[in-house]
Amino acid sequence: MKKLSARKDIQNTQSLGQLLQVFFLSIELDEYKTILQKYGITEFKGDQWYPTKLILEVFEEIEKRYNSIQNLVSIGLKVTEAIDFRSRFPTFDSFMAAFPQMEHEMHRNNPGDFEVTRIGPKSIEIVDRTVWPHDLEYGVLYGICRLYQDQHDYLVERTEIVVDPQTGDEVGIYQITWS
Repeated sequence: MKKLSARKDIQNTQSLGQLLQVFFLSIELDEYKTILQKYGITEFKGDQWYPTKLILEVFEEIEKRYNSIQNLVSIGLKVTEAIDFRSRFPTFDSFMAAFPQMEHEMHRNNPGDFEVTRIGPKSIEIVDRTVWPHDLEYGVLYGICRLYQDQHDYLVERTEIVVDPQTGDEVGIYQITWS
C-alpha cells in the first residue's frame, strides 16, 4: 500500500478543486460520504486549491473499508466527467502524450509523476510515481479509455507494483493495449 499522507514531500502540495469534484460524482458516494463529513468536506470549488495531504487522508480512510477497491475505482472513473479532456485532446494518443504534464497542472508543488512509454504498435506502459492510491489510478486510466472508446477497444491492466528505492513508496506499472 502506498504511504499516501505519510510522505514528507507532499507538505506543500495542493490539488485543484475541479479535479476533486469527482468525490461527489462517484456512484459510490454514499459509501464514503461519512468520511468526507469527518474531514469537513461538503464541496470542492473548481477554481480553488486544496491541501493534497487532506485528500490523501480521506483516501487512507477509504482504503480501510472492505469495499475500498470499488470506491476508489469509481472515483477515478469520474475524472473524465469532471474535466473536459476531449475538447483539449481529441485523440487517445494526444491525451497520453500530455498525461504526465496534466498531473502537474492538477496538483501544485507535486513530487509525483507519470511516465508514458510506447512499448508496441498498439500498447503503452504507464509508470505511476504519484502519491495517489493504485485503485484510484486504475479507475482514472479506465475512464480515459472509456472516453476514447470510439477510437479503439482498450484493455487496462496493472501489471506490477514495485518499491521505489529513493522514496520507499510503491510505484504502479500499468499497460494499456488496444485493437
